[in-house]
Amino acid sequence: MMQSVILARRPKGNPVEADFAIEVTPLPEVEKGYFLTRNDFISLDAGFRNWMNEDSGDEVLPAMALNAPVMGLVLAEVIESKHVDYSPGDKLMARFAWQTHSLSDGTDFIARLPSELEFNP
Repeated sequence: MMQSVILARRPKGNPVEADFAIEVTPLPEVEKGYFLTRNDFISLDAGFRNWMNEDSGDEVLPAMALNAPVMGLVLAEVIESKHVDYSPGDKLMARFAWQTHSLSDGTDFIARLPSELEFNP
């Protein structure tokens, strides 16, 4: 199962628990050209608060959508792959959602991390 943090409403001032919801869904199937990660660390940067505003963002980093997973930077490990450029065990920093897992076709912002890097969540 996969857990996602959903932006349930636009925060007014500092975000509070009621601005978010937790959604539990089955893990997505990995089809040809995709890979699945386990997201071990999720960044909670102050700047992300601005992206929760309806009138924020731009074409590169648009405002976060309501009733959709909150986006951010994660440290992740590929756990299943049907993508030619990614293999299980690859370590990544990526702009994925605040989820326990992410499915990607490789077009997201992704930076490879050294393979010897160990995550200890």
